[in-house]
Amino acid sequence: MFDIIGKLYTPTGEVLTDEEGMEFPETVEVDGFHVNTLPEWITEECKPFVVSVNTPSRMYAGRTDTIYLKFADEAEFKEVTGYE
Repeated sequence: MFDIIGKLYTPTGEVLTDEEGMEFPETVEVDGFHVNTLPEWITEECKPFVVSVNTPSRMYAGRTDTIYLKFADEAEFKEVTGYE
């Protein structure tokens, strides 16, 4: 019923170097707790948490009709959905 993503991170455009000299992209945490679902599974309680996504990091089972949800945190997600 839910594809739980949790925290998302986005690149800042900066490149960092670790102690071994390896470069890697710097990222920052995106606000919220992110979850995907499908139209046939969306509940009235979840509708206020639907967000528009221009470039999704992933879709539910690759489906283009994925619905993207953003909660303040995992506790809010569990409270709204009853997810254990």
